[in-house]
Amino acid sequence: MAELSTNGIRFYYAPETTADTKPTAGWVEIPDLVTIPAVGSTPDTIEVTPISETEYKRYVRGLKDTGAVQFTGNMTEEFLTAWDTLMEAYDTAVAGNKSIWFVVIHPQLSQAFFFTGEPDEVPLPEISSNVAWQPQPSIVVNKTKGWDTKPTIE
Repeated sequence: MAELSTNGIRFYYAPETTADTKPTAGWVEIPDLVTIPAVGSTPDTIEVTPISETEYKRYVRGLKDTGAVQFTGNMTEEFLTAWDTLMEAYDTAVAGNKSIWFVVIHPQLSQAFFFTGEPDEVPLPEISSNVAWQPQPSIVVNKTKGWDTKPTIE
């Protein structure tokens, strides 16, 4: 396969139907995205160097930090409606002790990238003359599942 471009990538979400289980259906697209940030986790390092060490510090792996990621979208009715629907789905999921899953799908790959998270409201973006109006809502990433088989999108 040839190298890939980012053209055609899509971003979807789905609420869990069973707690702690990746959804297999019900994926909803967030349209009009301009950028999808890098998503991953970085483990903290915990220093455990004994005082007898004279040359190198020693570390053990700590907790993973996924942080928050910020998306950029075009300010359209479709984008705002989709993000509002996401926020409603999130509130419903949380009330039922469930999570929202997100997936990034490339049309030429058999795998897609999955993670769970907590979306935030769409903020008012900067306004200036003669530029694209693009809000940057964020998602706090709770856990990355990583690469797995691409879901079927209805």
